[in-house]
Amino acid sequence: MVSAGDDGTVRLWHADGTDEPEILSDHERRVCAASFSPDGRQVVSAGADWSVRLWRDNGTGAPLILKGHRGWVRAASFSPDGRRVVTAGDDSTVRLWHADGTDEPLILRGHEGGVLAASFSPDGTRVVSAGGDGTVRLWHADGTDEPEILGSHEGGVWAASFSPDGTRVISRGRTTPFDCGAPKAKPSP
Repeated sequence: MVSAGDDGTVRLWHADGTDEPEILSDHERRVCAASFSPDGRQVVSAGADWSVRLWRDNGTGAPLILKGHRGWVRAASFSPDGRRVVTAGDDSTVRLWHADGTDEPLILRGHEGGVLAASFSPDGTRVVSAGGDGTVRLWHADGTDEPEILGSHEGGVWAASFSPDGTRVISRGRTTPFDCGAPKAKPSP
């Protein structure tokens, strides 16, 4: 299991509760999200220090640091094939990165406020995102076409993900934010 902490650490736990967790500490501030790659060999983490980090699952070596967001990074997860990472941030963007750190990320814009969640579809061709603007958006993972707005909530949308067969999306809204910090307004240019 992997967890993200207010103390700036990512912890790798044994699912049976044995032994102490492996502690990965390189973020300068709170870690908002962490998840394993599909093959379990890497961990991605997203933080309040405006960065994304890719770690080896055993905690050895320095993490690969991905920078570009202009605000807290609230979500990070791998594509089903493990070759890309999707991130969501307070700068109103969803970013698609190569998991090996090569090339610039594909930047998806459309939310009017912080993006609080993003994840790939099971086939890796689409991305769903959830925003502080109350919308749930569906994007093509290759960046073509404008996003489809699937619907909206009365407050910020804090979570959205695909069903295992990719035919449905579930989202969770909240009229008052819970902590990993309140969603930030879109930054000035």
